[in-house]
Amino acid sequence: MKLTPCHCLMLAAACVFGLSTQASAESLNAAHVPADAKWVMHVDFDAFQQTALAEKMREKKADDIEKAEKKFQEKYGVDLRDGLKGVTAFGSTFEAHTGTMIVLADYDMKKVQKEIRSKDKVKSMKIGGHPAFVITRSKGEHHRGEHGDRSHRDEARNKSSNGDRSADRDRSGSRMGQPETMVVVLVDGEQVILSSSQELADQAVALLSGESKTLEGADSPLTAKVPQGSVFYGAATDLQSISQRDGFFPILQQHQEITYAVGENNGEAFKDVTLQANSEQVAGQVKNTIDGLMAFAKLWAGNEERLQQVFTHAQVKQDGDTVKAEYRGDADEVLDAMSALKERAEQWEEKQQKERERNRDER
Repeated sequence: MKLTPCHCLMLAAACVFGLSTQASAESLNAAHVPADAKWVMHVDFDAFQQTALAEKMREKKADDIEKAEKKFQEKYGVDLRDGLKGVTAFGSTFEAHTGTMIVLADYDMKKVQKEIRSKDKVKSMKIGGHPAFVITRSKGEHHRGEHGDRSHRDEARNKSSNGDRSADRDRSGSRMGQPETMVVVLVDGEQVILSSSQELADQAVALLSGESKTLEGADSPLTAKVPQGSVFYGAATDLQSISQRDGFFPILQQHQEITYAVGENNGEAFKDVTLQANSEQVAGQVKNTIDGLMAFAKLWAGNEERLQQVFTHAQVKQDGDTVKAEYRGDADEVLDAMSALKERAEQWEEKQQKERERNRDER
């Protein structure tokens, strides 16, 4: 399992305007975050169910939601309406495949075990007295099975890559064909641990049993700055220790702390991104970059009012070495923007499909 702050931020971007909530008992629990953590992510599904956005989605996507609810109930015994509480992920390094996830949900132990055992390459065991499973698969086989010829093209490109790119793949653990392991621990019918190694699973079990140090009561930048009403929250610190040079890591490395939160407070939906840079100069460059991206996005939005209205409620500010991007709006505005984006995506896909068909006919 590949959990890093970069992936958390990408996940956040996917729901950048998509969540709003009231305060919930399933908000980030610092007792579920180890004292040596460098990054954390939390999603409060329990709170999301209470939002205006969730209500509107249930109205407009009733059939799709009903199918999903039926599937989860049959496979895992989870009632998506009130049984899926929240997810907390964390890690003590920024390397790939070193994250741990704790899922809070009311699930059927027998159904979940049956579903896991139906997978290939599954080893059963006990961790901390709890049922546990080690699932191993070849990532290369997985991609070939799902994407066919595309994986062969990817492999050809990989073979022609230079030494630097190969080194980056070695560090990130993402080479095709590398075995990928996930350890699943079914704690008590209400908590599930997902990790990338048995060692991390052991540590998570000790964490939940109160046998190891946590951030509970600590004034940590990871857990002490969670905005009221957050549904999605992510934070990372000690970013200077990042060694990777691929993706966004070189940018992240020039910061001390990053926090990301999406939610609702006092009836107002919000998105807050705060980046504390290593210097005021870096912060200025980051602000200029975000301003440029927003300007490009406004141009891309064109005369689509549903997209343009979002930008009127977004702003970027710099205070010394810290940059903060903020959005404030309501659920209707969010849904309108999401609908506009979906329409454009469908138009793009339709165009691409016609292009593929034309190329196939020419061959």
